[in-house]
Amino acid sequence: MSILSFVTGGSVNKKKPVQENDVTQEPKKRNNDGTTDSPKKVIRKFKEEWMKSFAWLVTEQCEKDGLIMKCQWCANDGKTNVFATTGSNNYQKSALTRHEVHVDHVMVVNGRMAKAKKQTVQHIIEEHTEKVDSVNCESKTAQFRTLFFVANNGLPLDAHHGLIELQVCNSVYSFVFFFRYL
Repeated sequence: MSILSFVTGGSVNKKKPVQENDVTQEPKKRNNDGTTDSPKKVIRKFKEEWMKSFAWLVTEQCEKDGLIMKCQWCANDGKTNVFATTGSNNYQKSALTRHEVHVDHVMVVNGRMAKAKKQTVQHIIEEHTEKVDSVNCESKTAQFRTLFFVANNGLPLDAHHGLIELQVCNSVYSFVFFFRYL
């Protein structure tokens, strides 16, 4: 047993079990001596229920690839990802969920939401600026607290930068460095 498998609690390459209704399998071809030449071939099929789960999903019949899945929203917005242009015949729900977090798709969804709320670009920029200013303020406050700790405990001033880096490494804060060099 490797260290990685011990830490993860078993086999490193655990695969999610395939459910019976997810795939169909072609039977193995048997030789005269009873052995098989080829491994099992898994044939995935499109599921109509995905159309309900993913409002942007459309299908098209293609001569070369058969049924392909496309993102209507990305295509209408002129995006260049696979789901917007050629489409995909990778009939897995994970392919659809990966597309949902693709930067092009997220931009289209955010645009659709802003349009539905009748927000202007200026309003969206102002909201984003407020969030950034809030993070910057928290970052500066944390850096001042660290500086106070250094001074209050009689530590050398150059320890401040090291403590800030330690906090960032430990994911305590995501600093926008206010104090570069003291």
